[in-house]
Amino acid sequence: SVEGRGAGGRYFVPLNYQSFAVNELRQFQQENRNWPPVLASHKGELFQFSVFHLGMVTVLAWFHWWVSGLPDSRGWTESGMLAVEKVIGGEWYRTVTALTLHVDYGHLISNILGLLIFVGGVHQFVGLGVSWLLVLISGAIGNYGTALFYQSAHNAVGASTAVFAAVGLLGAFGVRRYLLHKVFRRRFFVPLVGALGLFAMLGTNPASDVMAHIFGLLGGTLTGLICLPLTEAPVLKRWWIQVPALSLTIMAIIYCWQLQR
Repeated sequence: SVEGRGAGGRYFVPLNYQSFAVNELRQFQQENRNWPPVLASHKGELFQFSVFHLGMVTVLAWFHWWVSGLPDSRGWTESGMLAVEKVIGGEWYRTVTALTLHVDYGHLISNILGLLIFVGGVHQFVGLGVSWLLVLISGAIGNYGTALFYQSAHNAVGASTAVFAAVGLLGAFGVRRYLLHKVFRRRFFVPLVGALGLFAMLGTNPASDVMAHIFGLLGGTLTGLICLPLTEAPVLKRWWIQVPALSLTIMAIIYCWQLQR
């Protein structure tokens, strides 16, 4: 007999079976040379940065600085914040304007960093302009859900709802990459669990508006699952879709503030 070594230790093969065993091992290695399969998510960038992302958060920072310097800064905050009674009473545009207001610079900076990271993550799936549009829509949905939850006696400002909406979108869009490979289809829920884990790490500070974060996450996840088929369309990332989407995002924010003022 001949002696060999494998992953499980030593093994012995009768001499007259040596050639057969070697051929079987070679065939096994050849058939499994690409095993285990690689998820599509391991290919390409997980985060896409653009100067337009930086431009959007710069405008957000400038707006905070501008409002803070106004004699009537408190009036701007009161007219744009998420006052849940007024939202339920018909002032739906507060769900958008509240995303652009912040308590102080610490609050602003933390949200800016979150937007840069997580909107950059959504960018890889749907492109620059559509990513901001979906984050805005999901954030507004999250704010509206917060208003329905509290019903009264609750006010809020900040883009953190939009930040966690972006996390929810990332989780939903990540599902597609698991569904594309039959080996991983049974684990399609892994990206959603990952999004929930990010929420647990970043969104459960008792000093923050935890319910707004939860509804932002839910709003992003539901919006992402509904829009999941769009991520398969190659035409989605063409400039003639991305530019109007980014423009629509900006115009929607301006329009909501015009309705409020």
